[in-house]
Amino acid sequence: PVRAGLEHKRKLFMTNSIPLDVEESEEIYFNIYMAKVMEKCIGLKLQGDLTHLYVAETTAEDKITVDKFLPKSDKLTIAIAPFSSTRMKDLPPNTYKAFIEKFHAKENCRFVIIGGKSDVQKDFYLPAEDIDLRGKTSMTETAEILRRSDYFIGSCSAPLHMAAATKTPSLAFYGPTSPQKWAPLNYCNYIQHKQDCSPCDRVGHGIFCNEENICMKSITAEEILTAFEKLRKQYPIQPIQSV
Repeated sequence: PVRAGLEHKRKLFMTNSIPLDVEESEEIYFNIYMAKVMEKCIGLKLQGDLTHLYVAETTAEDKITVDKFLPKSDKLTIAIAPFSSTRMKDLPPNTYKAFIEKFHAKENCRFVIIGGKSDVQKDFYLPAEDIDLRGKTSMTETAEILRRSDYFIGSCSAPLHMAAATKTPSLAFYGPTSPQKWAPLNYCNYIQHKQDCSPCDRVGHGIFCNEENICMKSITAEEILTAFEKLRKQYPIQPIQSV
């Protein structure tokens, strides 16, 4: 009887619609909002920490691979994921270039660029002393890279959520999407230049601005530097977790 009841609720959840509060869905972190939907629909109350997503455990093989890609260093290590699922969510490459040059001039650091195979050919400036791992790592290897990094910088994308899952302090950039909905609730600060049309992802990225993307283009390297220093003070470097 219990199994039959759960099966009935599962079918209800999969086939019956419930009213969607669009305004609320943009103001509540996605995990928490979906948990509310499930509870309202089938009475299932999710337990555990809903403030971030989760990543699979890193394997011994993953760690060996990351040892080769990311040698131990005394330098401040900053992972960057410059590309997301749509270019409308990305900062212009020149903004990253200006930030990287300015930060190298003041800090002993190294940047580690992560991304998928589709990102390999995209134009991105990276000094010779930095590490480009686009298209070279699996999801769990990427998670291990983020775990070993001191900080993460990027826009609304999967690596941002992976960084939060590994408790790597992050600075995120938001424009077409809502940070209230998509920004991890812990270990994450964000910059947003909210426009009258923000967020636009519910109807199509860039549909109101003819893809001018002013919400992302207006973020400056100087602004990123200031926000990143604030992040560092808020989340001082901790001892590297055992690997």
